[in-house]
Amino acid sequence: MSSHQLSPSSPEPSPIIQVLRDDGSLDPARDPGLSLEQVLSGYREMVRTRVFDERLTALQRQGRIGFHVGCLGEEAAIIGAAMGVREQDW
Repeated sequence: MSSHQLSPSSPEPSPIIQVLRDDGSLDPARDPGLSLEQVLSGYREMVRTRVFDERLTALQRQGRIGFHVGCLGEEAAIIGAAMGVREQDW
């Protein structure tokens, strides 16, 4: 069995929940209910990730570090996933 297949005892994967409509507006029925503080914290972390990535990319291009996989344009996926981690997930 491939590692990408679910075994019969595996739980069903969670469905993807889309909170934005096709026009980019928020669907009130799917509003995740984040506080302003949570939204601002997530945004700050996305900006921090972008700045850190730009600096590491520059260092790699200068030959000052040996390896760096950039994440340009993926900040929301990274930070959004991290924001969803709960204490009991560890």
